[in-house]
Amino acid sequence: DGEAWQTLAVTILLWGAGLGAIHVTGGNWAAILFTALSIMRCFMVFHDAAHLSFFESADMNRSLASFIQFFVNYSHKEWDAVHNPHHAHFGDPSVKDSSLTIWFSEEELKTKPLWLQAGHRIIRDPVLFYPLAGLFVFFLNKPLQQTLF
Repeated sequence: DGEAWQTLAVTILLWGAGLGAIHVTGGNWAAILFTALSIMRCFMVFHDAAHLSFFESADMNRSLASFIQFFVNYSHKEWDAVHNPHHAHFGDPSVKDSSLTIWFSEEELKTKPLWLQAGHRIIRDPVLFYPLAGLFVFFLNKPLQQTLF
């Protein structure tokens, strides 16, 4: 757990530094970008804790995810209900992926028009996928059900 605690400490420091930078600079774009990246890092810690893989102890992971949910604006309970189940059947083509992260199997994609294949590959690139998925999850899909308040 030593590495996990170090990672968590760095994440907390970066998150705090981001808020401090926004305060000191009066909202400079670079400070806002730094804070956004720090919040993304915080969300990655939440993700791993929610999957019970950040710490060795499942109870520690649950406690961390329950606490850090307030800093990433995503309910741990909602995450358990929506995100975690898709890993139970990941790769099983007989189960429809309700998390909307898998649209086609490789075989299905090969039968699609070339423009759709190219578009699918572009949109699935991590540089585009994760920001767009975040916009969808937090602002378009059902933002009121996934926030904490």
